[in-house]
Amino acid sequence: METPNPNNFEREPDVYRMTPEEIQRNFSGDKEALGLSGQQEVVDDLEALEAEPDYIEKLTMTPLPLDKMSELLQQVAGQYAEDDGSRQALFNKAFVGSMQMTLHKLMESAKPGDNITFDDLSWAAETATEHTKKINPDSILNDPSFVEETNAIAGITERFAGFFDQRPDLEYIGDDIDAFTVHSDVHTYHKDRIKANPDKDTFGEEHGANGRWIPEKRGGMTVWVTKEQKQQETKEAHETEARTAVEEAYGVDVPENPTGDTHNIPEQGNPDSQTEMLAKVPDDRRERILFAKENFTGRFDSEKTPLLAAFLTKELAGIASRVPEGSRYPDTVAAVVGNGGDTWHYLRAVLTAKTGKNLQPNDFSRLPFSEVARTIGIDVKKVVPDYEQRFSPR
Repeated sequence: METPNPNNFEREPDVYRMTPEEIQRNFSGDKEALGLSGQQEVVDDLEALEAEPDYIEKLTMTPLPLDKMSELLQQVAGQYAEDDGSRQALFNKAFVGSMQMTLHKLMESAKPGDNITFDDLSWAAETATEHTKKINPDSILNDPSFVEETNAIAGITERFAGFFDQRPDLEYIGDDIDAFTVHSDVHTYHKDRIKANPDKDTFGEEHGANGRWIPEKRGGMTVWVTKEQKQQETKEAHETEARTAVEEAYGVDVPENPTGDTHNIPEQGNPDSQTEMLAKVPDDRRERILFAKENFTGRFDSEKTPLLAAFLTKELAGIASRVPEGSRYPDTVAAVVGNGGDTWHYLRAVLTAKTGKNLQPNDFSRLPFSEVARTIGIDVKKVVPDYEQRFSPR
């Protein structure tokens, strides 16, 4: 199933993509033709919605959690349960069914925080039912089925908007709809952004009045993820990447919940200062990876040496606890700190500043860690009493 490029939310020219109101005005559509007779309560709600310009469009272009969208589509499908065998009835069922099938495929591989708009699903259904092939001047003027299908889609859209608006659990969206709309059709900020730079790929950037949404393309569909969830996913991806780098550097697995890590580390130097620094360094291995990126990148600052010592103290204790039984790690910088990375570079800078020697990377990695650690105030035997049984000299 091919869908339009979602990056800039391109649509056919406006003359070919008319609003439900324009369809009804130009082709004498009415509530009875849309199949809304006998649904007076829904009709009244829709009339109230139509009294506010663009409100229906904002509802259909607002991202919703996949499960909520599924519930609303099920309600819409229920309105078309009866089948009189007419062409319009068949089209209605096919259109709503296509939306449900597309949503079901998305739900099979859904991630936390995934959202989808009715408009995205509707466009996919227009493609699946081949309605998009009729969006051309010849069909608009000469093909009666174009008018019938367009009116049917307008009816389905209005029914969805009516059910959306009636859901008390979605009032948090309806009450502040402008902050949640994302499509350029109704969101002036994004429309201006595209107008100012039409060739720029804005896919993946923050959208919405408050930058709430970030779009991702999956299987030809645009899925919207909240900024908070995207930030969490990015953080977890960075943690996983860092853990993999550590495992490769050390040649061992880094457990997700390390034990025997740092709770009984003897203090050295100034007890008060050392305790304070140790308290700043996370006990959890994964959190320490992020801590290192935040504190030991960029320009070298000698005042951070005590913090580096505390960090490496906890790292050393954790690594020593994971030495396989009957084995020993080499007593080298590479075995404890790795052959590169933020902490490695920072420790090398500290040693250079203290000794005045600018060692080549390979030479630095092969240095005994126990000796390098001593230059920043770490006594490895106080941290790991059986250090020599866990780390062998080269």
